[in-house]
Amino acid sequence: MYEGNDIYLNTNRIAVIDYDNSLIALIEFNDNEVDFIESGYALRPKIRFADKTIVFPDMPEED
Repeated sequence: MYEGNDIYLNTNRIAVIDYDNSLIALIEFNDNEVDFIESGYALRPKIRFADKTIVFPDMPEED
């Protein structure tokens, strides 16, 4: 993730906002699943279970 991005979270949701205030991802956690409700930029997030991390691939650069 870029340093200019913001992450907002509550007990079961995370929202990731980019430097232009656009929603990059909205992720919801339940007892036994992770739901990617929104995902901008055609991202393909990955979940690393070993360290409980969600990884977003590099976002495309603006021209």
